[in-house]
Amino acid sequence: MSDVSDVTISKHIIEVRFNPSGNFLDKKGYIADSIITSNIIFKKWNISENRIDFSCETNNHIKAFISFKNFGLISMSPNKTDYFLENAENFIKTVWPLLPNWDFPRVGIRSMFLIKNENFEEMVAGYKKRFLKLSDKELDELGGEVIDLSFPINFKTNQDYFNVLTGPMKREESKRFFGEIESESSGVFADVDFFRKNLHMDKKQKDLLELLQNGVKKAQDTINLILNWVLEME
Repeated sequence: MSDVSDVTISKHIIEVRFNPSGNFLDKKGYIADSIITSNIIFKKWNISENRIDFSCETNNHIKAFISFKNFGLISMSPNKTDYFLENAENFIKTVWPLLPNWDFPRVGIRSMFLIKNENFEEMVAGYKKRFLKLSDKELDELGGEVIDLSFPINFKTNQDYFNVLTGPMKREESKRFFGEIESESSGVFADVDFFRKNLHMDKKQKDLLELLQNGVKKAQDTINLILNWVLEME
C-alpha cells in the first residue's frame, strides 16, 4: 500500500461460508491435526463444540478458524497486508481438501484502515465538504453544530459487492474495531467489506484466491481515494 505511508492500524479478515455439514463434527481431531502438520504457521489449536481455532506461537496478531459452516483468517497490525495475503492463501490451500463441499453462499474479505491525522476538526471539515451536499445554512437549520460524522455506502459491481464505512475516528473509538490495539492519535478510518454470494466451486481453487486479491486491492484503492478527497492530498 505504497500510497499510504502513515497507516497506524490495519486489520484484514477473510471469511468463507460453505454449506453446513454434520460430518465436520465427527472429524474435528483429524482436521486439526491435518492443519497443524501442514507447512503453514499455525501450530496451536483449540477445539470447541462446533469449531477449531488456530493460533501462531510466534505471532499473536494472526489467527484462523474452521467450523461446520465456515472458515477464515484474521490478521492485524503490526502485520502488513502482504503478510495477510500470504498466510490467507496458504490457509485456503490447506483447508481446501478438508472441506465437505465447495458451494459457498458467501466469501468476504474485510479490510479496515486507520490513517494517522491529529487534526480531527480538519478531517470533519473534509468529510463535510466531499460527502455532504447540504450547505452550511441548511445544516444550521437543524439547530446544532456538526462535530462528527460517518458514512456507510453500499456498492455492487458485476457479481461482487462492497460496503464502505468511513469517517474521522477519535483515538478512543479505535478499540471498537481493533480490540486492544489503539492508535496514538485520531485518523481517517475506512472499513471495506468486499464479498461475493453463491459461489459454486466446480470452478477452481484459484477463483477463490483471485477473489482474495481483488478484495484487498479494492480496499486499498478505496482508502487511497478517500484520503485524496478528504485531505485533498496531491
